[in-house]
Amino acid sequence: MTQTATIKENANKPMITVKEIDLGELVGVAVELGLAPVSVIGIDARTNMLEGSKLLAGAKKVFLNGLWNLKHITGAVGFDYNRVIEKRSEGTESAKDGGWQQAVLVNGKIMPLVVNKKDVIEAENSDGNTIVKDGAKFYLRYMLLTEAQKAAGFAAKDCSRYVDNDGNEIDAETVKQFFPNRAPAPFCEYRNLKAENVQAVTSRGIVYKIRQAETVTV
Repeated sequence: MTQTATIKENANKPMITVKEIDLGELVGVAVELGLAPVSVIGIDARTNMLEGSKLLAGAKKVFLNGLWNLKHITGAVGFDYNRVIEKRSEGTESAKDGGWQQAVLVNGKIMPLVVNKKDVIEAENSDGNTIVKDGAKFYLRYMLLTEAQKAAGFAAKDCSRYVDNDGNEIDAETVKQFFPNRAPAPFCEYRNLKAENVQAVTSRGIVYKIRQAETVTV
């Protein structure tokens, strides 16, 4: 059940509404954002850096007490995903169908949500909606703007800090030594973030806080 509270920081700042939601309700929030015009949102996330292939081999032997990335992201949703992909790969890849991922459609419009293809029952039914299996894991998709776009007047950032299992700060330069080499980001870059790693989403004065998640401070 969604719980709502309104906070007024001071007389010079607008009212901020905080809504506590369950993780499952985050999908509904993402659909609302996807159906609306393009907008900038804030995302607070907590990611286990030792899962998957985020870091080079050997990192687990160094960060024995765990390694978490606490991140605040400012990005955009509701943009034309297909146009971004065409610029990025000259039309060889579709935003609806790229690699393991399947973008979620509602009324034929691409939402800021992605699922694994193995969890898809029907990519697009007669109503233009994506049908997925029960228990499918969702990823929140957003555009991380580049320096060129920020210089053009868009406010965007991707701020991170690193801590161990006990919350002790870990120097970012130490972590970066284990980053795999990656190609430079293109002009527009969209990212996928596991919904289960999201702690809060802020949009148009509303903070959607995932229940039982502690909002990170960067």
